[in-house]
Amino acid sequence: LREARAEANRAQTIIASTQARIESSLAQLETSRERARMLADEEQRLNLEIEEANEQRNRIVVELDEHSARTSELEEAFQKAERIYQHTRGDLDAARTAATEANKILAQRDSRLKVVRQLVASGEGFEKGTRKVLDGLDDAERFKPGIHGVLAGFIEADRTCARAIETALGKHLQAVLVADEKLADAIISRLTEKRLGVAAILPESFVGHSVSTQMEAVPEGAIGWALDKVKSDPRVSRVIEKLLEKVLIVPNYATAMRLRSSLADVTMVTQAGELIGAEGVIHGGDAGEGNVSVLELQNEVRDLETEVAGLVEAEEAARQRVVDLEASLSQLQEEVEVARERIQRHKVELSTLQGQLTLATREVESVQTKIENVQWERGELDNREQAANDS
Repeated sequence: LREARAEANRAQTIIASTQARIESSLAQLETSRERARMLADEEQRLNLEIEEANEQRNRIVVELDEHSARTSELEEAFQKAERIYQHTRGDLDAARTAATEANKILAQRDSRLKVVRQLVASGEGFEKGTRKVLDGLDDAERFKPGIHGVLAGFIEADRTCARAIETALGKHLQAVLVADEKLADAIISRLTEKRLGVAAILPESFVGHSVSTQMEAVPEGAIGWALDKVKSDPRVSRVIEKLLEKVLIVPNYATAMRLRSSLADVTMVTQAGELIGAEGVIHGGDAGEGNVSVLELQNEVRDLETEVAGLVEAEEAARQRVVDLEASLSQLQEEVEVARERIQRHKVELSTLQGQLTLATREVESVQTKIENVQWERGELDNREQAANDS
């Protein structure tokens, strides 16, 4: 009986111990199931989180690709703007050089024009008396208003024949055209009384009207009749017609001598200024460097006036081109700066996006790691429950 009771006590102890283990196992099982439900919820939340993280990462990837694609476009735009700027700067340097050169040439030719004008105005090459008359005979208020100028100032000779015509006209070129014979008398008296020199005076009232003349054919070998090679003011046309009547211009002295035999009543004058008069007197030689051709000076003035007018326009155009290019260069410089700023801003945005992509990638990896940990823990819990069920 005593043994039976002891056995019963052992059995009760075993039963109690087993029940305790069962209850403990059930409690652990319930805890594991609760944990499993929590992990399932966590995994679901993490799956949503990784989906959002992937979407965010993908958006950044797309935006980064778009920015990367624009990089070459912006760099090309900047390089193009820089090339145009450098090319325009080179054009501006060349334009400034051209403007400086144009101004230099203009200054030189304008200076020459002023010098030649002064020579013509001062009566360079004229007799003392002629110059005195042109200056007003020391009483400009009285004489100047009626003095129109020397005969040379009223004609324009063909450039190739200027010296020949000047030779043919001789001292008549210095004849001073005045208003009337009364003023002519006063001028002659003044020259005589004051011993101011000798001058030829031509009263306008003595000139008469121009008459059309029928020129003969130009002899073979000659250049032309003098009257065909000169233009004159209507106020002196009749005088010029008389002075140059039957005057033939030839290229050289040999031609003059050859034609003389068949044209004895014609005055021959060469382009160099040699003359064979109709009366037979030959004029020629070289007066040296001091010999000034009034008509050639006048022609030079006309040529220089035309040239200077063209140079003024060219210089103005050159200066305007500099102004235009300076304005264009300033605008282009702004465009280059804008293009440079765009690239710099773009690079900053690109760097920012790359940083965001790195963070987004890390976020995806972090969530993925959490999911893997949850899945591992759930697997462990499932294994324990399976083992418990099996036992």
